[in-house]
Amino acid sequence: MSLDTTINAAANTPADPSIHKPGTASSDAGARVLISYNPATGEKLAELPVATEADVAKAIARAREAFGPWSALSPRERAARILKARDIFIARSEQMMDLLVAEAGKSRMDCYPDIAPISEAIEFYAKNAEKFLADQSIGTRAVAHKRVRTHLKPRGVVVSLSSYVYPIETSWGPLIPALIAGNVVINKPSELTPLASLRFREILVEAGVPEGVVQVLVGGPEVGAMLCRDVDYVVFTGTEANGKKVGQACLDQLIPTSLGLNGKDPAIVLDDAYLDRAVHGAVWGAFFNCGQTCVSVERCYVVESVYDAFVEGAIELTRKLRQGIDNRFDVDLGCMISEERLAFVDDQVREAVAKGATLRTGGRKSPNFPNGAFYEPTILTDVNHDMRIMVEETCGPVLPIMKVRDLDEAVHWANQSKYGLNSSVYTRDLEKGRRVAERLQVGVCNINECMVQYCAPEAPFNATKGSGIGGRKGAAAIRRFCHEQTHCEDIFNLKREPVWYPYTRTESEILQKMVLLLYRTGIGGRIQSLLGRT
Repeated sequence: MSLDTTINAAANTPADPSIHKPGTASSDAGARVLISYNPATGEKLAELPVATEADVAKAIARAREAFGPWSALSPRERAARILKARDIFIARSEQMMDLLVAEAGKSRMDCYPDIAPISEAIEFYAKNAEKFLADQSIGTRAVAHKRVRTHLKPRGVVVSLSSYVYPIETSWGPLIPALIAGNVVINKPSELTPLASLRFREILVEAGVPEGVVQVLVGGPEVGAMLCRDVDYVVFTGTEANGKKVGQACLDQLIPTSLGLNGKDPAIVLDDAYLDRAVHGAVWGAFFNCGQTCVSVERCYVVESVYDAFVEGAIELTRKLRQGIDNRFDVDLGCMISEERLAFVDDQVREAVAKGATLRTGGRKSPNFPNGAFYEPTILTDVNHDMRIMVEETCGPVLPIMKVRDLDEAVHWANQSKYGLNSSVYTRDLEKGRRVAERLQVGVCNINECMVQYCAPEAPFNATKGSGIGGRKGAAAIRRFCHEQTHCEDIFNLKREPVWYPYTRTESEILQKMVLLLYRTGIGGRIQSLLGRT
């Protein structure tokens, strides 16, 4: 049954009111199914079978069978099929946005991170794969009489356990370089947003990628746990708590892994900032995708001399934002992914207010959409680090703004986090901005910018502290999915090497002089070695 048929059939089936919850698994005649709902309306979108342990084993076996023929293709041949898929994907981008709006409750503008970055990544890795994967000659000193090179071989079965925040990008963004490198892949999308990943997989198959090379398994954490066995690499995107479980499971199996985890990303506004740009950047960075972005602005530190003007500007702009169900780019914010996530955000806001924070806008579920998970864009002031809103990841439409004396205090508080993913600094002095960036304990810093670096596949996207292990993007992102094999070749084809059996006194003395010559410090010491003086 095609995905469209599945969606249409589900839409015409009344929802069971006892399980009106996105991502819910229920039993139907002994088979477990996943119920997908539109979080903006409560409409039932699809019923999908949950993968069993037998399904997982079958998928891994199918992937291993497909690995040989796929890895035997050249990088150019593999890239050609991925580029064809990209062209189909772009041609159907409007339909893809329709699906993302329905499945994730996004505004249409918030769908572009699921469209543009992955399309750009396909272009980048398709164009550069042969260069990135080519054998590399290595110059050596101790064995200069040998020829040394490295050779990259695809690992095999690569698994992506992905997030709901950007259902296509977090599912397939890491897998594109893995595929072009010659691996076969399995995605377990978030149980809240499986349809977008299934649709993207359909496009890959339509473009000529064999079905066993690209697979999607639907289910909850239990399916993810099954996929942390008997595979060759695992990429995880999600919470710190779940990431630790995945990391431990992979460690037990000695499976290499990359973990993209939580962020609590700071924005710093200095006294010489272009204030209008800082306001627009912070507000957009906090509320884009309804705040459900690991690189979003989750806390803002503003120097006291411009604090009042910044807060006024942020409140004014936020009150103008349009929130609702998108009907062709007519809203700025959609909804959150679920009522459960909405309740988590609301709990953080309420706790902050109880501890002295001032609610300036929002702070409640929107009364205009009683059936949807719409949380109004919220600004808090008078916040501090005793509040969860300043230390825990929120992943919702909340902008807490904290007044600081100066640059040094801003940097101090920005670094007071167990996470270290993204950040932004606003100042007219670019050199000052660079110096601030170097002091921040983060993987990425934007200067007078916000989040846009994620759209550049050429640039490494790394994390520090509790925000993850292993980066994404850049040349390293395709090489990560390869075994690096070193080849050392003899050049002269002598009968034997001087260090091979049988050992002789003469050869041992020559070897000793060579060691002294190579490793003694200074010209004088080396001359003494040549003269036989120790």
